[in-house]
Amino acid sequence: MNREARIPRFFQPGNINIGDQLELEKRISHHLITVLRARDNSQVMLFNEHGGDYLCSLTLAGKRARAHVISEQESASESPIHTTLVQAISRGSNMDTCIQKSVELGVNVIQPIYTRHSVPTLQGNRAEKKHAHWQSVIVSASEQSGRSTIAELGQAMPMQQYLDQRTEQDNELRWLLSPASDTTRDADAKAYKRATVVIGPESGFDADECDIIKSYGFKEQLLGPRILRTETAGPVAIAVLQTRYGDFK
Repeated sequence: MNREARIPRFFQPGNINIGDQLELEKRISHHLITVLRARDNSQVMLFNEHGGDYLCSLTLAGKRARAHVISEQESASESPIHTTLVQAISRGSNMDTCIQKSVELGVNVIQPIYTRHSVPTLQGNRAEKKHAHWQSVIVSASEQSGRSTIAELGQAMPMQQYLDQRTEQDNELRWLLSPASDTTRDADAKAYKRATVVIGPESGFDADECDIIKSYGFKEQLLGPRILRTETAGPVAIAVLQTRYGDFK
């Protein structure tokens, strides 16, 4: 049985208005022309940092593509709960996996932190390259999953610096995931609109680190009897929050 082809989606930064003729970014043009073998008048969906979905038709010229904006469509891809993932930076591709899956599940802010047992602090050009790489993972995951916004990516910083500068939010649930906790459900039945989840590195937080985090109003939380890997814990927590307070029905 034939199925209708999915219209490809791409993040195009900047303002987009109906009737615009947009010169698409080089990476988008390459993917459309080289990978998808797009043709003139093919359709593409663009979105930007303002949360709109824009249906466009393509005009191809050599290795570059232009998009004529036909219409704007309302997006229904964003959840009613605003989630922040505070993630201790993990090794290898684990951080990429965590970021990708968290974006697919609807995270709004990702804040990488350095902890006692996380990867060593990156400096200068290495830190900039890693941040740019994580940003590209976020963009790709947003394009693939149908989201119409780009999750905010904070600059990597020490855990204490993050805690000191974070702003308290009304109606916010604050979790510290910990296998040492005996709490598997939040006792407060509020309909939370915001949630922040803190995840430790591969070997976890030390007890004094947990005490520091809890002093900022975070409650230890256990998501089941099994110990989750650091790249799994964040996405699982977001899925639980989406089920309880968000748009997983």
